[in-house]
Parts: sequence; C-alpha cells; structure tokens
Amino acid sequence: MIATRIGKKSGAPDNYTRLGQYIAAAEEKGEKLHQFWIRNCDAGTNIEDLDLALLEIEAVRRLKPDIVYKTYHLVVSFRPGEQDKLTKEI
Repeated sequence: MIATRIGKKSGAPDNYTRLGQYIAAAEEKGEKLHQFWIRNCDAGTNIEDLDLALLEIEAVRRLKPDIVYKTYHLVVSFRPGEQDKLTKEI
C-alpha cells in the first residue's frame, strides 16, 4: 500500500461537507472509494448517517478557526490483490 497526500490548490475553498457528499455520491462500487465508514462522530457510522455526521463535523471545525487547512486529499494505492484483503476492522 502506498499513501500519498495531495497538496491543496491555492485559493480552493475548504468545504468538507461538499467533499463528503461528492465521495458518497459514487454510483458504482469502487468508483471513488472501496469502503465507506464514518469514525469519531456521535452522529453514526454508516452512509445513512452522513448528513448528520457532516453537520457534526462542520460544528467541530468551527471550534478551531485558527487551523488553516482542515482537510486534505489522500490517495491510497494498492498492489494487485492487497485491496481484497481489507476489511472494515483492518
């Protein structure tokens, strides 16, 4: 597995809600993500909980106005066969 952090484009808005909705809108399995889960939110853990979780995340983000970059783009690449070994627990 190789993880690469992609730099934020200068002047691009930091909109976590829009990002979450974009990723969750994948129409086909594996289109934008292999698995979907929510962590560290009281709102829930599944895609059905996304809207409430995004509200919770935005509220927490507003508590930290001094943090400039609150989101980042991480690309995770797998060698052939590695992705098939992943489970939600792993």
